[in-house]
Amino acid sequence: MDYVILLITLSALVPCLFFALLTRFTEVNQRQSIRSIILVFLLGMTVSVLLALVLEIGGQLFLSSLLGIEGEGMLSALLGAAVLAPVIEEYTKSTPVAGMRRSTEFSEVEDGLIYGAVAGFGFAATENLLYFFVAWRRALLLPPGLGAASLVTIILVRSVGAACLHGAASSMVGHGIGKSTFLGGGWASGYLGAVSLHAVYNFSIFAFGYLLVCNIGALCPAPLVFSLVMGVAFFNMTLKKIRRLDSMPNVQPVYEWRNGPPDDQD
Repeated sequence: MDYVILLITLSALVPCLFFALLTRFTEVNQRQSIRSIILVFLLGMTVSVLLALVLEIGGQLFLSSLLGIEGEGMLSALLGAAVLAPVIEEYTKSTPVAGMRRSTEFSEVEDGLIYGAVAGFGFAATENLLYFFVAWRRALLLPPGLGAASLVTIILVRSVGAACLHGAASSMVGHGIGKSTFLGGGWASGYLGAVSLHAVYNFSIFAFGYLLVCNIGALCPAPLVFSLVMGVAFFNMTLKKIRRLDSMPNVQPVYEWRNGPPDDQD
């Protein structure tokens, strides 16, 4: 029993921490310290998750009351997964990034991408841990072979697909925060892009569950494969964007400008 708990815990934490460090080491110039990366990762694991949990519970109750739908019904589950969760979670995952923007280590636009991804991986670690323990309990009720296959599938899909998705989506918000910090303007476009990506991913997972309930076995793998490929592809795009921005000249933070942007002679 103890070794199963240990394996499940490591399955949730190790891949997400690996992806967070991979993001950090993708940058070559002016890398963030390991200390700041761990701090943002832990904030994503704790503060972002707790805040999201409170807001999602309240939001779910509000939507169910407003629309007059059952809290346990399929429509409520769909709205929660494809609308409520992306809107709330992409906001709460941005809080560690917003907290770091005045740090001396937040000195480039790509730093927002990096901190955003790391916060997302921290969030994914806690979320995966909860999912894995629930899946393990359910697997115990199934025949041994089927239960083990179900648990392994969930761990593989979420350790890679869900983790990469959270990191990639949060990096979009972080990129927006980075641009607003150093170039001015808002970060709404980055937030909306993250919400949209997250919503598509969650809908694909919802579709998998629906096909499973409807016993359409032949189509069940399709949404899982799609979600896995999408998460990895967008995380790869995040790493490429970090490399591209890292190769560009740095800019002076907006909050250091006194009377407007410095001219070319400064």
